[in-house]
Amino acid sequence: MNRKPWMKWFPADWRKDPNVQSCSIAARGLWREALDIMHETPVYGKLCLEDGTSLEPSLPNLAGVPPKLCARLLKELEAHGVPSRDENGILFSRRMVRDHYISEVRSKSGSKGGNPDLVKQRDKQEVKLGRARADSSEDRRQKPPNTPPPSAKQKKTFQKPTAKEVTEYAKSISFDRDGQYFIDYQKARGWILSNGKPMKDWKATVRTWKRNHDKDEEKKKKDGGNWWK
Repeated sequence: MNRKPWMKWFPADWRKDPNVQSCSIAARGLWREALDIMHETPVYGKLCLEDGTSLEPSLPNLAGVPPKLCARLLKELEAHGVPSRDENGILFSRRMVRDHYISEVRSKSGSKGGNPDLVKQRDKQEVKLGRARADSSEDRRQKPPNTPPPSAKQKKTFQKPTAKEVTEYAKSISFDRDGQYFIDYQKARGWILSNGKPMKDWKATVRTWKRNHDKDEEKKKKDGGNWWK
């Protein structure tokens, strides 16, 4: 078992995660229990034993939740993309696994700049960046004045929206969402999507939030609000 007496916890990330906040309070409570349990499992961040045996059948007892309710809440969490499963179907927390990996890498780093492989990679990137800057400067020196821009299609740069723009766009697609909430959440994530890639189209992200919200509302109507049964 892991014997760490503490774990990293970021309340702002938890409160602003649209996937988590789209779930019922009961589902969120179960996931919080699961996080604490996976903090103590041999494979950090995964709901399994050291030999790979899943602890999911034992989750109702470990979390103190009736089996049928536990299964229903897990299904709700997975429908909103909160937990993930590995190739063997083991439930795990992406954040916990990623943070643990980073912690392990840092703990093995040397005294001179950290992991030698990472340092070499960083040096190579800096060399490439330096060459690119030098080439760019040379191009500017050789380029005659008043040269018209190339006709080829330019790569669009991402323009961050204002809270007002987000609110107005959300209203245009019948989505009641505070634009400032969206801005604050994306700032906290560095405008990085859940797949780890930088955001290119904020309107597409708003539409994704709306789809998740609509699915949650539809499920609540089907269940009649009786999620505890």
